[in-house]
Formats: sequence, C-alpha cells, structure tokens
Amino acid sequence: FITGLTAAVSNDAGAAQDSLNKIYGISYDSMNTGAGVLFLFIGWSCIFFAPASSLYGRRITYLICLLAGCLGSVWFALSRRTSDTIWSQAFVGMSEACAEAQVQQSLSDIFFQHQLGSVLTVYILATSVGSFLAPLIAHLISQSLTFRWVGWWGAIICGATLIVLFFGCEETVF
Repeated sequence: FITGLTAAVSNDAGAAQDSLNKIYGISYDSMNTGAGVLFLFIGWSCIFFAPASSLYGRRITYLICLLAGCLGSVWFALSRRTSDTIWSQAFVGMSEACAEAQVQQSLSDIFFQHQLGSVLTVYILATSVGSFLAPLIAHLISQSLTFRWVGWWGAIICGATLIVLFFGCEETVF
C-alpha cells in the first residue's frame, strides 16, 4: 500500500501542469525542473534512509517519509509561485524514498524466503499501479474539482496512512 501511495503522490503533479500554467503562468520547464528535484530527492533520501532504517528501525523511517509526503502535498496544494511547485516536489521525493529503500527490506523481514517471489511481484504491481494509474486519477480530480485538490487528496491519504501506521505498525527490525 505504501509503495502504491508514494508512487501515486510522486506522479500526480503532472495533472496540474495545465492549470498552473494557465492561472499562475508557471512554465512547463519549471514543472520539469520540479520533476528533476523530485528524482534528486528520491535518490538522496534513499542514500540516507536505507542505512537509517537498519540503525533506527523501519517504523520511524516510514513515519518520517509519510510526514514528508503529507507536507509536500499540502505545499503543492497551496502553491502560487514557481518555487512552490519546485520545492514541494523535494518533500514528495523524500516520501517516495521509503518505497524505494525500506519496503523491500520490510518484505524480506516479514515473509519467508519461499514467499518473496510472489510478494515482490505484488510490490512491482503496486509501483506500476501508483505510477501509471495515479496521473489518470489526478487528472480526473483536477478536471472535476480544481488542481489544488490533487495536492489535498494526496495530503489527506498520506495523513490518514500516517495515523494508521503510527498506531498500528510494528517494528520489524530488532
């Protein structure tokens, strides 16, 4: 679920590009720069969170990443300037790092070796669904509500997941 959620939140900003360009004059080049910042922070956050999850536990890194996704989505929903759209993607990139760095480790902690093939297949499916279906849903949200609701829905779902994980997630590394 976290893999699909963070992939969806990191890929939904493209659905708001037309509205941001029309209303605030934010260029498509600036949005592409925001995508570059997103991928940069995914990579750098993975370098930080992969060893941190082994040192401090996976639960705290999941909570930090979901909080970053929630903050990035709120910032994107409130964006009015070019810098807002670019730097909100930094926090969203940090949230994607938990799916790229921790989920595979958690799966190998939770499941037996003979189950990993099918579980990793579900992981890849969640990545694909989040990456390819989320922009379609975000476009429908942008068309029916406004482009701001793309960010608000990401914040709502990330916030709800953060609360559920805070009270219900067990640590898998001891």
